[in-house]
Amino acid sequence: MKSIWSLLFLLSCLFSCNRKLADPGPILTPVKVFFESINSVNYKDNAEIIIQFKIFPFNIRTTINIDWGDGKNEQQTYFIKDSDFQPTVLEFSHKYEKNGNYAIRWTATNAVMTDSTSKEVIITNKVPKPKADFSYEILTNGKVTFKNLSSDSIASFSWSDNKNINRSILKNPEFTYEWNGNYVISLTVHDNFGQWDTIYKEITITNAISRELGTFKGIIFNENYDFVENQTDCKTGFREIEVDPVGSLLIYYFSKNLSDKRIFIEMLGVFRVSSGYKFNLTERYEKFKKYLTVGQKKVGANTEDAWNVGINIQTKEGIFYKALDEDPKASIEITEVREIDQPALFEVFYPKAFWVTFKIKADFKEVGKVDGTLKMRYLIYKL
Repeated sequence: MKSIWSLLFLLSCLFSCNRKLADPGPILTPVKVFFESINSVNYKDNAEIIIQFKIFPFNIRTTINIDWGDGKNEQQTYFIKDSDFQPTVLEFSHKYEKNGNYAIRWTATNAVMTDSTSKEVIITNKVPKPKADFSYEILTNGKVTFKNLSSDSIASFSWSDNKNINRSILKNPEFTYEWNGNYVISLTVHDNFGQWDTIYKEITITNAISRELGTFKGIIFNENYDFVENQTDCKTGFREIEVDPVGSLLIYYFSKNLSDKRIFIEMLGVFRVSSGYKFNLTERYEKFKKYLTVGQKKVGANTEDAWNVGINIQTKEGIFYKALDEDPKASIEITEVREIDQPALFEVFYPKAFWVTFKIKADFKEVGKVDGTLKMRYLIYKL
């Protein structure tokens, strides 16, 4: 009898263990929908809305297509992963271009279901896009004053022309022109909501004051040239390239268009005159004055007061370039420096400039020699 009771007890234990191992716990009802509810609709400035949804979590990738009701659609993909199977909140935002009623529809699709929901929103606070406009008056000595006539609530202004470096961020700037001719002036205005508009107007300058001109005379790759700066096919200019947080590479160039090629003579001066926050205009002027001095200059060394000259020849066949530091015996000499009073072309110019004359020499062997005199103006400005 004792053995029978022992056998019954053992069978009872085995049955109990098997039931515990096979018990899956609470049975979860399969989720039939993706969107649970719209949690909030927030109306922001200038016709922007932000809508939050509570959704049921899915452990599979789900794509949501959004029709904003204004002809614009977008698609977003999510991978919802929540071990607690608690609702997750998603956020959607959109900016409308005009006031009105809009029916928005969201459609969620994944491997096991498709679900959709909709919401109507009413937009009443759209800010009109800014409208750019200006007038101008041509004064004496090539000076032009501009008057902003743009719509109200403009946050920023950007002026420029199509031929010069003239530019400004003032509301009502002045430009001074050194060459007669036609110029297309552009004004771009922005408001505080990222909206913008641009207008173009052509002006004609007939009273620009003549000034001293840049020149190059000498040999470039064994050919003789005699160039004088003008407004059409022979120009001077400058640009700055930041080379470190406190300095920049100054490139003043002299270019000439010929019938079969274009010649660039690029004078590179590596002395630190940052175009950013580092120096104000007076400090930049002192830097120019310190390094634009008569005498022989170091060629090609990557140190303070280093100089180089690049000769760039552009033809239909391509671009050919040589720099003076490719010749160990090349030389760059400043033979003359003259400081002059300089009318501000626009507001970020210092009222002084330098005319500098360089003597450059190099022998590129089979390519030919460079031996000439380059005279150019160094303007002092801040970007």
